[in-house]
Amino acid sequence: METTQSQITVSGNIISELSEKIPNNIIALNELIKNSYDAGSPWVKIILDSEKKNLTIKDSGTGMDTDDVNKLFHISSSEKEYGHEIEINGHKRLIQGSKGLGFLSVFKFGRKVKWKTTKREVLEFSVDFNELIKEYNVSDYPLVINHFQKEDDEAAGTEISVEVDEYNIGNLKEYLSDKVNLTKILNSFISQKNQKYDDIIPDPNFIIKLVIDGNEYATNTQIDLALQHKKNQFLRVKFSTVKNRINYFYKNQLVYSEDFNSQNEEYLLSLDIQTYILESYGKKKINELFYNPISLELTPLLYVNNNLFNNYSIFDTAVMKPIKTSLVLSQMIGYVSVVSSDPRISFNSDRTQFSQNSLTDDITNSIKELNKKIQTTGSKIKNELNGKTVFLKTKQIDEAQIIDGFDAMTLVRPDVLLKDFIKWKINNGKVEYTLFDRNFSVEIIKKQKKERNIEKRIYLGKIDESFRSEVSKLDKNVSRKIFYGTVETDKIDLSKSGQWIIKDEMEDEIVTTTINIIEPDPPQIKVKISDVKLHHEYKYDDLFSVINSFGEEDKGVKLEIICDELDVNNQKSRGLITFDSIREVKLKANLVDKKTGLQHEIEAYFRVIDPSKEIKSTVHRQNFIKMPVSQALNLPIGIKAFVTELNELALNDKFSYTFVSSVRTLVELLVIDILNNRGILKEENLSSNYELVVKDYDYFVQLITDNKDKQTINSLIKSIGSRNERESFLAFLNLSTHGSNRIISKSEVMNKTREIGVLLEYLNALNS
Repeated sequence: METTQSQITVSGNIISELSEKIPNNIIALNELIKNSYDAGSPWVKIILDSEKKNLTIKDSGTGMDTDDVNKLFHISSSEKEYGHEIEINGHKRLIQGSKGLGFLSVFKFGRKVKWKTTKREVLEFSVDFNELIKEYNVSDYPLVINHFQKEDDEAAGTEISVEVDEYNIGNLKEYLSDKVNLTKILNSFISQKNQKYDDIIPDPNFIIKLVIDGNEYATNTQIDLALQHKKNQFLRVKFSTVKNRINYFYKNQLVYSEDFNSQNEEYLLSLDIQTYILESYGKKKINELFYNPISLELTPLLYVNNNLFNNYSIFDTAVMKPIKTSLVLSQMIGYVSVVSSDPRISFNSDRTQFSQNSLTDDITNSIKELNKKIQTTGSKIKNELNGKTVFLKTKQIDEAQIIDGFDAMTLVRPDVLLKDFIKWKINNGKVEYTLFDRNFSVEIIKKQKKERNIEKRIYLGKIDESFRSEVSKLDKNVSRKIFYGTVETDKIDLSKSGQWIIKDEMEDEIVTTTINIIEPDPPQIKVKISDVKLHHEYKYDDLFSVINSFGEEDKGVKLEIICDELDVNNQKSRGLITFDSIREVKLKANLVDKKTGLQHEIEAYFRVIDPSKEIKSTVHRQNFIKMPVSQALNLPIGIKAFVTELNELALNDKFSYTFVSSVRTLVELLVIDILNNRGILKEENLSSNYELVVKDYDYFVQLITDNKDKQTINSLIKSIGSRNERESFLAFLNLSTHGSNRIISKSEVMNKTREIGVLLEYLNALNS
């Protein structure tokens, strides 16, 4: 068997295609800056001269020798491992390049490039990109390297010079004229100040200098989060997976700390953020480095292996808006850093997104959850500091609870995040709390003593020894105040009428004794009845009730009845009186209080009636109309006679229509008499007049003195006051036996006795 070998040939076209993996000038510029960073240079200087159409990149790194140049042009081959830490030129750096495509970046700016590099000797070489890509086999391209002896004082480093075309000059100048973009190029590298990796600053050991047509700019190593618009600063937040603790600082004090666990050891995540509560135009006082280049809103910057990652969606300041707006804390700046040497860390061509895999998904989710946690907790702290959070369990506390060892923090709600920074003191009847600039308090309520009130009413001249002793006993209390009316005095004088108030304050009780010493009133005579029966013997007590000067009934008084009429038999010695004529009689009554000597005299009028003229009951059967509570003594004689005859008529079934008309006539007579008596203006029809009387029943009830009678009348009024009963009786009044399409039957009228009974009692009461 015969074997042969074939050589693999790489056309120059592949170089052109590989260069397309660098999508724009800014990515290319960043790649050139990273070459200087990897070379251990403390600085890199980029000079753009539009007049000469030249771009120069200089550094003072380790430089290159022949082997390094060969490695540079070994396309897609690199000994570098991205993210690994190395020490070079005395600087610790995280390797940035690993793809072997770094030298292609220069060809984004121009086709002709020259290199001058110094290490152990000085090497100079150049490449014409147009000629390179024409090669049938790129390895045949003649790369001529000129070697020169290094001067003793000549420093190591590399200088790249590119002939730039008009388009790229204009494109670069336009991009870098925006300060938001410029500051991000100049501050595209960071470093950690401590081993906790949570104090992040622009890298002071790698200065990026940019000269554009003579105007020079450089990395601002003085950008300090602590100094960015201090007036509106709120929380400083720091985190690192070294400790997995989120620390919140307020006014340079650690005010709160909480766990945030990230279990993946393939990367180190750290964060240093300053949050704000900005006033109007406050953003203008913050460095443009922290502006989102698209929205121009404030944003923290994301760095991967210490190099700026142009992504503003992974750490999204608006992440809480769709969840809960009250938990949004979007005004923030600072740095978010991811450090990893895992080979799965890779990016899309314009370095704005991670290439998706399990590691980059975990990094993205961790940053998102960390962001949400910070905004949620930060918003709660903000609410506590601005007074929106209620700190206290109560607004008041009993004085008895303020004892030795009292801890006012027990009144603070346990879910308050900043409770460890609350200070308190007791002052002016309050527990006063302070949380930084916020003040709040709990009112101390003095122990409430039980209050008891005693009222005494006594008559002057009738104060017995037991009461005097009681008052004397009160005098022995230690804390006592005595008032005569509203005037405070030393002691009580029981011989002086008026209101005396004794206020005794004891350990658990305040007793207020009000003593009203009253001048004796004249005795009082009241008439018990106004109608008396003919030839009936009455005791004085039957006609009059008497009260002495001290409000006592029938005690210590003398009642004298004076009457000179011949038909009145007044037996003064026996206290008896008889009336022998039917008429109205006037009596004089004089009452003397035997103790005070005060007297009262009245003139009383009595109507003498003949009991035989009362409404008589029918024989053998119950009356159709009867008085519910009284004996109709005060009804007009004509009404009483009408009712008596109507009861007789009710028993005779022959007189149905006459009976119905008579009942309605009786109602009309009663209603008109009542309205006349009360002085109420009458309406044109009976039903309206009856309604006026019904509305006046409250006055009727007030006239009744006997509680039992009042209860009976109230029950009757209530029973006829329902809607059905009222409408039924009004229908009866409107439908008389004449002038109507319907004639009311006798049986219907027999059910109207309650209404008639109430009308009779009202008229009887008005005439009493």
